[in-house]
Amino acid sequence: TLAGPGTAKAVERTFWVRVPADYDPSTAYRLVYIGGETGSDLPTDVYPMFNEAMGGTEKAIYVAITIDSRLDEVGYDEQSGAASYEWEAFQLLQTFVDNSYCVDNNRIFVSGYSSGGWVSNMFSCYFGGIPTPARKFLPTYAVRGRAATSGGLIPDNMPKCNGAVAALYLHDAGDTTNPIAGSKVGLDNTLMQNKCTGSQTADWPGMPDVCKIYSDCPKE
Repeated sequence: TLAGPGTAKAVERTFWVRVPADYDPSTAYRLVYIGGETGSDLPTDVYPMFNEAMGGTEKAIYVAITIDSRLDEVGYDEQSGAASYEWEAFQLLQTFVDNSYCVDNNRIFVSGYSSGGWVSNMFSCYFGGIPTPARKFLPTYAVRGRAATSGGLIPDNMPKCNGAVAALYLHDAGDTTNPIAGSKVGLDNTLMQNKCTGSQTADWPGMPDVCKIYSDCPKE
C-alpha cells in the first residue's frame, strides 16, 4: 500500500487478468473481479477465472485477486474495517486494469467464494455508488453488482456503504467453515444499502425451489 493507514503491511501481491480470446481494444468490456482461494495457501492461489466451457463468458475481462498468504486461512484483510488495506489494493488493481485494457467502468462487478465472498461483500458496500464528498479510495467509479458464495461481513467497523448495488447470495446451509449466518448479515446490509429492508420475498423463477428474490427493492 502507498496511502493506507497500515503502511507496515505493504507487501507484493500477484494478480491475474484474463481477456477474451478475441479481445478488441476498441470495445469496452465489463470487468469482473473474482476473489477466493482454492486451498493451496500459496501467494498465487486464486479462485478460477471461468472460461466459456466452465460457464463463464468471453464478453468480459476477469481479474483474479490472489490471497495474502500472511493471513493464513483468511487470505484477505477482512477484519480491519476502515483500516483494511484491501480498499487501496482494489484501487491499485482498478487503476492498472483501466490503464491497460478497454473496460466499461459503468459495469464493474465483484464475486468470490468463501473468503472471496467476504471481500466481495466489503467491496460492493464501500465501492457501491459514487458519494459526495468523494471517498478516499477509487472516488470516481462504482461497483454495480456482486455475487457472494459462502461469504460474510462484519459491518460494525466497515466504512459507510455508498449507493445501491445488485446482489446474488449463494450459501450451503451446512457449511461449518463459513456459517450461513454470515451471508445473512451481508444480505441484511445489502437490503439496507438498497433501501429495501423488510422487503417481501417471492420465488425466483430461475430456481423457484431454492432461491428467493426481494420483490420490494427499487426496480433499478
